Amino acid sequence: MFILAVVRMDWALRTGIHYRSAARELEWDSEFVARQTEQLADESGIGHECWFIRSCRPGRAITRTAEEIRASCIAIGSPGASVLDRVLAGGIYREVVKHAECPVLVVRCKRADQNGGGSGAIMKGLIRFTRSLGYR
Repeated sequence: MFILAVVRMDWALRTGIHYRSAARELEWDSEFVARQTEQLADESGIGHECWFIRSCRPGRAITRTAEEIRASCIAIGSPGASVLDRVLAGGIYREVVKHAECPVLVVRCKRADQNGGGSGAIMKGLIRFTRSLGYR
């Protein structure tokens, strides 16, 4: 399994003169989420590799990377329940679903799961999904 942490550089660019500190903070957040996901993969006995990508178009970065590594499936979290959550993050998973060449597993993230970007919910959903197909 590949764990792909995409740093949304478009958010950092919006800060203007504070670009560098914003980019650094976004990188730390992405690394934190990736490490949480790696820990869940380790605990579940799933082999994995972690990649970090900087992009202003995260949906496209995810689908391109999936094509490059010939992914058999992409697991991605859906945004939270609020309108703001859907506006800020909804475009990413919709773009992935629309453009991916492989199946996409969209995991609904509850508000409580979003401290880690929904990585816990995504990982748990992926584990259930792979076990339902007979993988261990």
